[in-house]
Amino acid sequence: MSDPSNPYGEAPPPQPYGQPYGQPYGQPYGQPQPGAYQPAYAPSMQQDPGRRPGTVTTAAVLTWVGGAIALLCLLFLLVAVQAGTDEFYDGFQDSASGWSRDEVKTFTTVFAVIGIVWSIAAIVLAFFVMRRRNWARILLTVSAALAIPVSLVMALAIVPLLHAILCIVAIVMLYVGGANRWFKG
Repeated sequence: MSDPSNPYGEAPPPQPYGQPYGQPYGQPYGQPQPGAYQPAYAPSMQQDPGRRPGTVTTAAVLTWVGGAIALLCLLFLLVAVQAGTDEFYDGFQDSASGWSRDEVKTFTTVFAVIGIVWSIAAIVLAFFVMRRRNWARILLTVSAALAIPVSLVMALAIVPLLHAILCIVAIVMLYVGGANRWFKG
């Protein structure tokens, strides 16, 4: 059956400005009709501003894991120093010649206590980061940035090197993948 508006089967008349046949005059090709439903955001283009980005969750989890590893290692160090094992002191004196046993114990105890407090603070900051507190993100960034050189100085062992890598990844995760937009609310 033929089109009643085109009884002779002729080609349709040309549309102004190169518009395809059937597009309303002045409507750009491929655009929805005025009044048509358009979502507030395209999920592939933007993230729901109320939803926590996966990068923030990753940063918090890395902080919890890295903080827990550091906390356990430092607690072990503190116990080893307080127990006074000869292997610990012999190993330390090989690398720090001229230090007395009391100096080694004092230095290591202070180092371990500062590290334990720092690890607990980082773990707590990660909880506040998960609750969308931008001040916690900034403090956690500073904490992780300061932990990198400390970990690298101690990188003669694999655990501090792993900790430095976790710190670097956590810092990056706090600022990519929609994290900035999420913290701004």
